[in-house]
Amino acid sequence: MVSCNGIVLNYAIVMYDKSKSKVKIVQDIADEMPAPPVVSYFLCDSWYTRGDIMDAFIKKGFYTIGALRTNRILYPCGIKQKVSGFAFYLVRCKACRF
Repeated sequence: MVSCNGIVLNYAIVMYDKSKSKVKIVQDIADEMPAPPVVSYFLCDSWYTRGDIMDAFIKKGFYTIGALRTNRILYPCGIKQKVSGFAFYLVRCKACRF
């Protein structure tokens, strides 16, 4: 779905083709998207927060906002670490409301 000025439209409806991986189908959709004229975001669930999918959208100018699975691997400061382990190093701010 694409949203602009309060108007929301379906961008692509793609029938699942078993000859292509689901990741490749999403990457193809990202490649077809027009470049956004302003800062834009790709909102998604945790299945789409994979490096290769997020890379496809960032190449088109879309930042990704989505949940992370606890088994995802991050590389903070170049060190390989699971999200579940990295979460212990995050400091919660008492003044923040989240």
